[in-house]
Amino acid sequence: MAIHVIDDAPQISDIPDTTCSVSDTLALDLDQFTSDCDDALDALEWNVIGNAHLAIDITDDRMARLFSPDGWTGTESLTFTVHDPDGN
Repeated sequence: MAIHVIDDAPQISDIPDTTCSVSDTLALDLDQFTSDCDDALDALEWNVIGNAHLAIDITDDRMARLFSPDGWTGTESLTFTVHDPDGN
C-alpha cells in the first residue's frame, strides 16, 4: 500500500479594499486572511508586489504596515502572496 501525502497550499481570502488618508498608516493583520491546514501561520512567508508609491513592511508577527508618503494621492493595487515551507 502506498501512502500519498497531500501538502495543500496556504489560502488567502477576503483582504478588503481599503482607503487611507495622506501620510496615514494602514495595518493589516495577515493572519486574519490566511489559512493553512498543513503548517502553522508563523511558518508562512509573505510577499507583496505591484507597489510603486507606498512604503510596505511585513513584520515578523505578520502585520502588513502600509505608509503613504506626504502629498501622495492616487490608487495603488497590491498583490499579496504567501508560501508555505514547501514552496506551495
